[in-house]
Amino acid sequence: MSLDIATFNDGDETGLSLVICARSELDACRSIRSVEKYECTAQLEVLGGFWGFVDELPRKGMIPLLACNNGLQRRYPWLRMACFRKMPPLQAPEQSLARQCQILDCKPQRLLLILCGVMRSSTMTKSAVGAILAIALAAASSIRASPPGAVYIDPLQYNVVGANYTKWRNSSLIGFNPTNSAPPFIQAFDSSFLDVTGPSATIREIASNPGFAFAHEAPIYVPDLNLVFFASNDGGALGYNGWYNNSVVSMINMTEVDMALTSTPGNVNIQVQTLNLSDNVQMVNGGTGPYKGDLLFVTSGRALLPPSVVRVNPSPPYNTTVILDNFLGRQFNSLNDIKILPGTDIMFFTDPAFGWLNGFRPEPMLPSQVYRFDPSTGQVRVVADRFVHPNGIAFTPNGKTAFVTDTGILGSFPGTNQTFPATIYQFDVDPTTQSFMNRRVFAYSDSGAPDGIQLDTKGNVYAGCGDGIHVWNVEGTLIGKFYLNSTTAELMFTKSGLIILDETAMTMLQPNPDGLAQYLVCALEWVISADKLRQCETGSLLSGLYKWLEDHHRLKGADEPMRFMGWHLRDACENELTVGEDEIN
Repeated sequence: MSLDIATFNDGDETGLSLVICARSELDACRSIRSVEKYECTAQLEVLGGFWGFVDELPRKGMIPLLACNNGLQRRYPWLRMACFRKMPPLQAPEQSLARQCQILDCKPQRLLLILCGVMRSSTMTKSAVGAILAIALAAASSIRASPPGAVYIDPLQYNVVGANYTKWRNSSLIGFNPTNSAPPFIQAFDSSFLDVTGPSATIREIASNPGFAFAHEAPIYVPDLNLVFFASNDGGALGYNGWYNNSVVSMINMTEVDMALTSTPGNVNIQVQTLNLSDNVQMVNGGTGPYKGDLLFVTSGRALLPPSVVRVNPSPPYNTTVILDNFLGRQFNSLNDIKILPGTDIMFFTDPAFGWLNGFRPEPMLPSQVYRFDPSTGQVRVVADRFVHPNGIAFTPNGKTAFVTDTGILGSFPGTNQTFPATIYQFDVDPTTQSFMNRRVFAYSDSGAPDGIQLDTKGNVYAGCGDGIHVWNVEGTLIGKFYLNSTTAELMFTKSGLIILDETAMTMLQPNPDGLAQYLVCALEWVISADKLRQCETGSLLSGLYKWLEDHHRLKGADEPMRFMGWHLRDACENELTVGEDEIN
């Protein structure tokens, strides 16, 4: 394993930069006006030329800063740059890395190479410097690096395809896969999607049953139990339900999933457990929670049994309580999805007519609308209408903005009407009435229709669509997909990763949001803290760093660079390196 380091000038007077890349990409680096190359080899030796080069930077009023050149990233997604900008020299090493970041108004992940600027103040051997610097370089190269098997689609390349283009899509149900990549894979349309996936994300099946659409809707994650609850398809060909048969609610133990995935690099098939619920729970289709310790489901109803909002205890015997089953004496059509407005106990749910379209409910008696329900007062009222089939619903964490998906394209006669909505609408939530205002289009799905919808902490919007999970940024720009080449209805975030309900299978994306960079920031805090930086011997320094990595499980299941660094640190500890003639003073 080796890391190549090249410098080049991008034409800017402060453009002296380091390009950190894999050896296989070095030729491409040279084509971008590369002028010098240094290597950090498998022996983790720091060549004198490189060290001298880095050592001079603080004296010239320049410090190392990790940065990203967007133009180069779009052209070479694998490219990561460490730019050196003119800034005040580093302060004394007594100040922590976090403090240095605060002074420079930079995120810690952007300052991994700050270690180079303070290393001269310590009493460390070249071996120690080499080991730690190599970890820094490995972490730096992981920032916005593409996960294995990821595909980058440059929108500019497909703005004009010409009349002879052979991959025209004549149906919205066909996924956009111009690279003919084998699913499942990560498909990035913007480099920012790599911030979502991290550099080592994987997509693996965790449960499957080819003959039964057991994983369709209503995912609820209960962190205290580490369980995910979900429901089967309520009307599809493999749902095996209808006017006379109910759907099935099941759960999967995420602890068992984690253990199984640790033992193999491939797919696993964890047994799911079926819940025996009360007969008043008919055709579960949406869910959220935990709500006051319970699962909160909406049901579509079946035959003349009414749709309802139901609380279910997540522990055996799974006691159920129906809290709403009508709108002032009229049955709902077939409730589809539900969310709680953040900071309140107010429930919002959608009510399309899919029960009738799928043959297990009578003709609809109400328009397809979004309702607000206050369980403390019993008040139910409409907050949004003018949908074909309102489906998924979600809120921003502050509760000021609502999102509703309209899957009108999928439920029309004689089948799919491609002129109907496959759209996510965005609304402002009235702070007084909580009605949905200022309706506008947030996004339109290019494949299938957006069904279940979730938001991450950065405001990115995820929806199950016709070819997998689509992810849009806060502006409504499609930044990437978790491409499965199959219709996906719902998803759910858990401690272990992103759970995707893929009808006859459950799939999990295991992201690594900040890659090695996330771990290294904490490790560097440990390394350059005053007591360890000034007083410890090399052997104890390496031993401590290795123990930190091991204790935080960074060497278990880590990618190859981290394992390699861990092994080297372990060997260094066993050799009991001490300060010697190769000190750097």
